[in-house]
Amino acid sequence: MTEPTLFYESHFVAHAVSQSRILLIHALSVFLDIPEANHPDFLNYINALLIHLLNENVNPYLQAAAIRFINRLPATTANRQRVEAYFRLPISKIQAVLKSRMNVALSEALDQFQSVWFLRASDDILLAIKNHENFPAQGYAYRQKKLLLHQKSDSKNRLEILSRILGSSHNMLDEPGMAHRSFDFFGQKFIPKYSKELAINSQAKADIQIPENAIPEAATLTFNLNDPLIFQRFPFEEALYLQNKSFKGFTKFFIQAHPPQFFKVSPSVGLLKSGESQLITVKFCPRPHIVTPGAEIPGYICVRNEFGFVVERYIICLSDF
Repeated sequence: MTEPTLFYESHFVAHAVSQSRILLIHALSVFLDIPEANHPDFLNYINALLIHLLNENVNPYLQAAAIRFINRLPATTANRQRVEAYFRLPISKIQAVLKSRMNVALSEALDQFQSVWFLRASDDILLAIKNHENFPAQGYAYRQKKLLLHQKSDSKNRLEILSRILGSSHNMLDEPGMAHRSFDFFGQKFIPKYSKELAINSQAKADIQIPENAIPEAATLTFNLNDPLIFQRFPFEEALYLQNKSFKGFTKFFIQAHPPQFFKVSPSVGLLKSGESQLITVKFCPRPHIVTPGAEIPGYICVRNEFGFVVERYIICLSDF
């Protein structure tokens, strides 16, 4: 019998070779908790290692270990940028080709990823949307777009000041080789308005196409429930039905359970046809070692579309039992 390798995936249990590597991956995730692990070179090595482990040909138990590693990262802006830049696309590919939920470890890691690093609308999409009547009046999308517009206005004012400072330097900028030079003012680099790079970047931003269904209509996907879901007795597991009330064919959804250390939801990603329903399982996970401020543990389920906009939000809670 051939000795198993890193790409060996014909069993539903981790073999001896994978087990030792899974333990090493977990040890590395714990090592990141100490300050010395935040060295840029070491973090770059971790990024490269995780990208390699998220390859579609890698053993699914090693993939699950890598995704659990990512789920343990602190929810900071820097880590979210790492997730968006390196990990979301390969994880999405793994989730797309997951043919069944027989591999429990990988399925649970993927579901938790959607709760910890839930999908959010990108800055490009937020800026490209102009006066849409369904744009949310609160929440992350509203606050982020307001911040982006403020930064855009502030940058425009700084460029106007820069042009006044340069004054009669236009002839200098028209000289060969000067059009691409960057100038550092106000602690920030600006490219003169004559720069070809600036024109190309501006054109790329203007070419962003926003689909009509980027911002969902009200009640596109809904659980159709009014009362909150309260867990009161073992096994702390409930079944809900997510309904698609739209008239536009299929709708892709992503589900976040919060807080992710106490609540799990599966499936966390799916494609739902118009007029049909999807069974969603919500489970409370006891964590005796985590101190909570009270006997009740409040939470919620958030359903998002493929562009990161919230479609449905449903309250869940563990009651004193």
